[in-house]
Amino acid sequence: MTLSTYQIFGGLVTGLGFLVLVAALTSRSRNLLQERLVDEEDPKKVVVGEDWEGTSIRQRIFSPIAELASGVVNKLVPAAQLKDIETTLSNLGNPGGLTAGTFVALVVVLTVGLLALGLLVSSFGGLTPPLSIVVPVVFALGGVMYPRIKLQRLAKNRRKEIVLSLPDMLDLLTICVEAGLTIDAGIREIAFAYDNALALEFRRLLNEINLGRPRDEALALMAERNAVDELSSLSSAVIQSQRLGSGIGQTLRVQSEEVRRLRRQKAEESAQRAPLKMLFPMVLCIFPAIFLVLLGPAVVLVMSSAK
Repeated sequence: MTLSTYQIFGGLVTGLGFLVLVAALTSRSRNLLQERLVDEEDPKKVVVGEDWEGTSIRQRIFSPIAELASGVVNKLVPAAQLKDIETTLSNLGNPGGLTAGTFVALVVVLTVGLLALGLLVSSFGGLTPPLSIVVPVVFALGGVMYPRIKLQRLAKNRRKEIVLSLPDMLDLLTICVEAGLTIDAGIREIAFAYDNALALEFRRLLNEINLGRPRDEALALMAERNAVDELSSLSSAVIQSQRLGSGIGQTLRVQSEEVRRLRRQKAEESAQRAPLKMLFPMVLCIFPAIFLVLLGPAVVLVMSSAK
């Protein structure tokens, strides 16, 4: 019994994955052992550090592999591409602590895995060229394109969530400021009163301010990080109000009304585009059925008379 090309490829992929897993776990275990046994002040002193108890499987196995893969990717992938991915991940709030290097590594692993799956499908399915070549290529392209498309869709949904929740949170912030709270205290109140993407951004804003970043700079970074026009307008208005010394409460009230006006305009634009969007389903699905019902009997009569 001879080994086919697909079986050899599958064995190589499995072996390579096993070697990466062993290398990652070995490297991480050695670092953990050094951290547990060596004290910075007294190298001879044995320190009882944190045990594996309470740590998840993700922290024990997948996190070390992700760190190793991220380091390799950062050396191989161009910095401009990593910066673009990092911006998209930042717009999502860095879910799960995902970095650009880890994301690219996941894409590579998914692509190789789907390519191997496509080769197995072609092999055991008895496909012949060109299908035996097209199927693995399609699987590999799916591994390359799907994570990026999914990431962009999540970023779009998150921006939409921010826009929808911004007016109500601005109203509450306006009430807090007009009641005598400072802008930071008001942001703290609304940040923990809601549980959505904008509340998480306000919490991140407070953390940056507490760490010493100027408020103006933190607001500008929040607007740049999320790429939402309404949030950028709010940040610019708050920064300008603080610099000019005008009433922050009135500024927030105006911004709330402006956000609602923009949201109403977008809804009207969507309503005006609805007839155009409905045209294509009508032409492709409804009109053929209507023509079949109306012209079908006439066609049958014409064919009968012709005989």
